[in-house]
Amino acid sequence: MKVETPENPKSSSAKKPGASGGSIDIYAVQCEKCFKWRVIDTQEEYEEIRSKFKDKPYTCNRKPGISCGDPADIEYDATRTWVIDKPNIPKTPEGFKRNLVLRKDFSKLDAYYVAPTGRLPVLGWP
Repeated sequence: MKVETPENPKSSSAKKPGASGGSIDIYAVQCEKCFKWRVIDTQEEYEEIRSKFKDKPYTCNRKPGISCGDPADIEYDATRTWVIDKPNIPKTPEGFKRNLVLRKDFSKLDAYYVAPTGRLPVLGWP
């Protein structure tokens, strides 16, 4: 789960509702047992969890010092744009960066993979 918050955008386009290019400022996963949302510290850690989610569902006790009895890190509400990522997408290759861009109409996220050189790979005919 990725969350974009209008009150804490990382890009100027995220300030305008419906603008494309909104940034993601919180990565969170839902506990399989208690259904509470737990914030994940880094995109890399989130991708590791997401890539193995079906085989190893997330539970609160995977976060140090946290259990299902503790309050949720974040509550689902309408003050944010919530986007659910597909589980078990292979982890982004070492050195590459996976950027997700929310479409203007909020219909989908588009994934862009940035090469270690900082360039977007060119996809075309061989």
